[in-house]
Amino acid sequence: MSWLRNLHARVRETDPFRADAALAAAFVVAAVVETLALDSHGDSVPITLVGAVLAQSSLAFRRRDPLLAAALFAVPTALQAALGGYLTQEATVHFLVAMLLLYSIGRYAERRR
Repeated sequence: MSWLRNLHARVRETDPFRADAALAAAFVVAAVVETLALDSHGDSVPITLVGAVLAQSSLAFRRRDPLLAAALFAVPTALQAALGGYLTQEATVHFLVAMLLLYSIGRYAERRR
C-alpha cells in the first residue's frame, strides 16, 4: 500500500494548472470523438469541432480564473450554434464541462464577484 500513498502524494504535489490543462486535454479528446460520433443532422461538422475544442480548452483556467474560463466556454459555444454547429444539441461531454465550470465558479471564484 505504500505505492498508493506515493501515488497520492505525487498527485497532491502536481501543479494545479498542469492538472487542469491535462483535464482540459482529456475533455478535448472526448469532445472530438463524441462530435464525430454524433449525427450532424446536416449541421456543420468543422464548425462544431472548432467550437468543441475551444470550449473544452477553457477547463485549463478553471482554478486560476473561473469566470474567465466560463467566458472562454460560453463564447465559442454560442458562436458555433449561431454559425450552424450542433454542439449544444446532444453532446454529453459539453454538458459535463459546463457542470464542472459551474462547480469551479462556486469553489474558486472570489466571493465578491
